[in-house]
Amino acid sequence: MNYSMRFTIIFIFIWSSVYTEFIPLSKIHLNQDGMFMDHLGYIKLFRGFNNVQKYFPWYQENAWNITQIKMFQNWGLNVIRLGIMWSGVKPNISIVNTTYLNVMESLIDLYAEHGIYVILDMHQDGLSSRYGTYDGIPLWLINQFKRPPTILQEPWTYEKLPDWEGAYYLTYECSEGAQQLYENVSGAWNHWGDFWEIIAKHYGKKSNVLGYDLINEPPPGNFYTNPLRGFPGYAGRYNLLPVYDYLVERIRQYDKSSLIFYEPVTYGIFTPLITSGWLGTGFRRVPGANRDKSAPSKSVLSYHYYCWILQSDYPNSTMPFWKKVLCDSFLLPTVTSNVIKATKTTGGGRFLTEFGLCGDDGNPSSVNTLECNAVLDEADKHFESWTFWDGYFIDNAGNPIQTQVRSFIRPYPQSTNGRFVKQHFNHETGEYSFSFITNQLSNQYSEKQNLIAEIYIPLSVHYPNGYSINLNPNNLTAELKGNTLSIYLPTDLRNEHVLVEMELVRK
Repeated sequence: MNYSMRFTIIFIFIWSSVYTEFIPLSKIHLNQDGMFMDHLGYIKLFRGFNNVQKYFPWYQENAWNITQIKMFQNWGLNVIRLGIMWSGVKPNISIVNTTYLNVMESLIDLYAEHGIYVILDMHQDGLSSRYGTYDGIPLWLINQFKRPPTILQEPWTYEKLPDWEGAYYLTYECSEGAQQLYENVSGAWNHWGDFWEIIAKHYGKKSNVLGYDLINEPPPGNFYTNPLRGFPGYAGRYNLLPVYDYLVERIRQYDKSSLIFYEPVTYGIFTPLITSGWLGTGFRRVPGANRDKSAPSKSVLSYHYYCWILQSDYPNSTMPFWKKVLCDSFLLPTVTSNVIKATKTTGGGRFLTEFGLCGDDGNPSSVNTLECNAVLDEADKHFESWTFWDGYFIDNAGNPIQTQVRSFIRPYPQSTNGRFVKQHFNHETGEYSFSFITNQLSNQYSEKQNLIAEIYIPLSVHYPNGYSINLNPNNLTAELKGNTLSIYLPTDLRNEHVLVEMELVRK
């Protein structure tokens, strides 16, 4: 056992000895429109980031930093996509690493105490160290797969694997490894199901476990032996969906309610779902719906957006106008439209679980600033929940990166008893607007008023000198507690569908 793991275990022991009870977070479900909903029927939005460690000990050692976690809480961040690594749980075919499970449990519980949900993400990129990356899929399983003829082994089709991240997906042996995973070679499905069964059994009853991301960025499979697999819809239908169905079945043996996050081939969201099924996600139903008719109410399309034409650009360089038009005026809204249409076909929700290659650096013309703000504005427009990939807005010394904080930390409705209409935020001026139509309400809070929304307001970030608020109808009341603005509707209007509009400006 290395020093870092020993220190973490000691920390867990000390933490558990002083730990006090806290009110559990509400278990989240989906409504008929695919929106996230708590046990009281309030619509929830999520903002957060990814926390993934791609090498032993398979967790970030500073993740238990209470100062930083309280900072996240103060910033209104309420979800973390947390890497729960197969190689961490099963370092050997016959060993379950309970130490790793307990370490991760302590982190999940710590997040819960600070109002933060987790998406448990089985992260991988390029499957295995055999293919030039890390062991997202355990090496002991990859070693059971049949290797191709020597001439086709890694790094073919290259003489030497390029530095470009993602090049491993294009090698013959990596694509063949993925195909064997999907075709259940060497009992791969059973091993994969064992992993998810362990996770569901260990963490499924925790109220802040939002759900399980079955696999990060699944490769399409061996498109050399069958070029049709290179089409994202074909790969989704014939390679991904069958194994997803199996994994959902294994998870549901121990957890009937946590959400299933399922990913298409990454580039599937750049193309629409068409009749032939070759393009788009390839999913005409959610995983598990072949056995469980309620599966759409517990399934979330997990998608990633990166503007691929920016892959070779330095993030702090000036963003050319033509790239801004192509990325932000064409590709970004196209992806959003495709995702919305895809989930209308399958049912269920959607969640932007990765985006990045950017982070506001204060230069109004840089890729960093323009690209990330475009994605954030698009997410606001469509009320998308998101987790950012490239960091958590803190530098190596533990200090907030102020330009990123001003961009990412913005007002948003954390809980809403109604149907969203419109939302917009200007991170330069601090002007924020939000409108929604209330549901018919029961008198559950008082005889005089009903809570209809809780809006996160980043006071220290955007409103250090206070704010002015305009509410319509004018008989609404608002109460600020900490960074949460609660809006109440008079009881005599609780049986009506009321259009609520709010505008917020800096003082």
